[in-house]
Amino acid sequence: MICKVKNTIERFSMLKNVKSVAVGISGGADSVCLLDILCRLQSEYGFELSAIHVNHNLRGEEALSDCRFVEELCGKRGVSLKVVSADVAAIAGENKLGLEECGRMVRYKAFENSSCDRIAVAHTLSDCIETSIFNLARGSSLSGVCRIAPVRDRIIRPLIDCTRDEVLKYCAENGLRFVTDSSNLTDDYSRNFIRHNIIPQLKTINPELERSFFRFFENVGNDESFLKTTAQRAIEDAKTDSGFDRKAFLRLDDAVFNRCIRIMLEEKMKKQVEARHVSLVARAIRDTGKIQLSEDLYISVSCDIINFQVFDTSCVETWCAKLENGRFASPFKFYEIIPEDNLKYSDRKNCFDLQLLSESPVLRSRRPGDTFTSVARGNTKSLKKLFNEMKIPQGERSKLAVLECKGKVVWVEGVGTNKPFIVTDKTANPVKIKIKEG
Repeated sequence: MICKVKNTIERFSMLKNVKSVAVGISGGADSVCLLDILCRLQSEYGFELSAIHVNHNLRGEEALSDCRFVEELCGKRGVSLKVVSADVAAIAGENKLGLEECGRMVRYKAFENSSCDRIAVAHTLSDCIETSIFNLARGSSLSGVCRIAPVRDRIIRPLIDCTRDEVLKYCAENGLRFVTDSSNLTDDYSRNFIRHNIIPQLKTINPELERSFFRFFENVGNDESFLKTTAQRAIEDAKTDSGFDRKAFLRLDDAVFNRCIRIMLEEKMKKQVEARHVSLVARAIRDTGKIQLSEDLYISVSCDIINFQVFDTSCVETWCAKLENGRFASPFKFYEIIPEDNLKYSDRKNCFDLQLLSESPVLRSRRPGDTFTSVARGNTKSLKKLFNEMKIPQGERSKLAVLECKGKVVWVEGVGTNKPFIVTDKTANPVKIKIKEG
């Protein structure tokens, strides 16, 4: 098995010119096996070896016992160990994440804080198979069913070509003790269910499942690499001084077209790119228009030019204007108060009583806590939620005017009059706001 691991290391240049390596170690069979192999290869490759253990604090005394085991193991081998403790349950709750996803985030955050040249983690071929099946069940694209990357930035995976059975055999042959995480024995997590139920059934169809998946990963990996390189070249070709050439994208095959979109979104978006984001951008490019993708990013397509516009939400412009000579002046427009004489035929949702303007009227940008009640449905929502539903780009929201009288929202530009202030047939002096660009 050591020869197999060395072949993987050489094939992906994992330790070329590397002076220090930190092993992510949980105490389980995979990470104990990896630590042992790297200890044996340390003198040959000439790197300094250390270890990182993350305690998720999810299993009480069992987690503490695992930590003590790792400390003892590293102590006997003379490997310096850094222990990171995190309340994963609390972090998951605060960020609305699943425990698995949050645990992974915490571990990789700990790895990122390491100063070592490389971080070695113990993913195996078996892990790749489980991940591929999991992603396939969720409707993943081709990239999702490829194997876990052998090298990603500073992260290396020397066991990526080895199966879990090979790891267990190596531990048995070399008398390596390891701990077993009790949560891995249940089907509470999706990956555990796949490992305990799906994989065994697939092996009844093909006992050489791992070998078949190895070939599958090689094939789809080559295909994905080619398509990604083609898409990156297409993006470069479509660049212009004012954005991206829409027509250049429309000439592409759908497989390359969608990859172009995903690559651009991965560069621009702060959160994970989903299929719906790709679909929204594809529609915007084909039909032209403007679509908000996240709180701080939207895409606009006009005159056959595509632009991704990032809005810095930390620099929201606030403004306030007082009524002077029958009108308000914002930094962007003029708002003139005019009488509505023909109330019977007017659009009442934009009218209100003139009397309100005697009650300290202010025209301003939106503020946290602003709410609006719909006339049609009668439900009350925050302006933030309402603007999200209306897909108003972040960069445009601070420009929209809010009329406030005596601390209450009366009217919102582009939305209308708040329900409590809607005019009726008995309203003595109905007025409306006429907007002029300026």
